[in-house]
Amino acid sequence: MNTKLLALDIYGTILSSTDADNQLPPRKGLLKLLDSCEELKIRAITTSDADLNDAIAVLKRIGLASRLESFELRGAPKEFGPIIAYYGIRPEELLVIGDSQEADINGAINIGARYLKVPKYIRPETRDLFDFIQVIALL
Repeated sequence: MNTKLLALDIYGTILSSTDADNQLPPRKGLLKLLDSCEELKIRAITTSDADLNDAIAVLKRIGLASRLESFELRGAPKEFGPIIAYYGIRPEELLVIGDSQEADINGAINIGARYLKVPKYIRPETRDLFDFIQVIALL
C-alpha cells in the first residue's frame, strides 16, 4: 500500500467511549501499530470531535502525546481536506480508522481516502475482538 498518513479517531477507536475519567488503557495492539508506522515512515495522527485540549491531556497521560499529533475535527462527517493539505498528500495516501460510519468513515469516503471501520471500543473487559495489529497489513 502507499499509506503516508494514518488518522485514528480517539474516543471509541483508540480509547474507550464510556471512560469518563479516562482511566482505561488504549485498545490492544496500538503501540505495535505505532511502532510499525515509525518503521515504515508513516505519520500517525489522531482526530476527534471532542475538545482538543482534553484529548491531548489523555494522550499525555497514557504516554502517546509525543507519538501522535492531534487534530480537532468537528461535525459529521469529519472534513479531512485540511489535513490532506497540511501534510501535502493525496487523498488515497490517507488511511482513516474510526468507529463512526457517519463521522469517520463517511468523511474518508467523501475525500477519497482509504478507511477501516472498527467496532466501538467500550471497555477492555468486554468481548473486544479488534486488535490494532490487524491494521499493519493495510499500511
